[in-house]
Amino acid sequence: MAFGIEVENNHGTLLLDATYRNLAVTSASTGGVVAVGDGRSFRFDVPTPPGPGWGAQVFTASGQCVFDSRLKYARVVDTLSGPLSGSTTHTYPAGRQYAVITNKRAVEMSYEVRDAPGSPAGWYNYRAIFRRCLPSVSGNMVTLAWGVFGTGDWSPPVQVIPTPATADYQSRFVVLDVTGY
Repeated sequence: MAFGIEVENNHGTLLLDATYRNLAVTSASTGGVVAVGDGRSFRFDVPTPPGPGWGAQVFTASGQCVFDSRLKYARVVDTLSGPLSGSTTHTYPAGRQYAVITNKRAVEMSYEVRDAPGSPAGWYNYRAIFRRCLPSVSGNMVTLAWGVFGTGDWSPPVQVIPTPATADYQSRFVVLDVTGY
């Protein structure tokens, strides 16, 4: 006979059972992967019980933890597509703290070209310029904006500039409520 637990909200939506696993906070730091309004970043991963203690836990039939009441879980507020160019701002209810995870990066590479110093006419140097759509959080506003995130070194002298890699302008982001985390 099978047994387990199912937790539903007031609308009858299944929130938790032995087959579902949400991501939990595994570490918090400053800078890094997740943009948070106060400069911190959060790492989310599959839940790992923090060791002995009190609380409720739910496991799969094979013994993997899918829920531990002592952990803080991702509270998804929204999913967003990044703009194809420029920027866009989304406003959420005030009084909460928000973080943004990049779900799919978009990137564009172009070249800056110059005459190669000390070389004959027709010789050039180039360097790659990388742009991508980046999230930022200010209070209850999430902004997604394209910006330069890296510039490569100048190439040795060449006569033919290579074609840049194909750009990918499609980006996706997940907005989280991290109030109290």
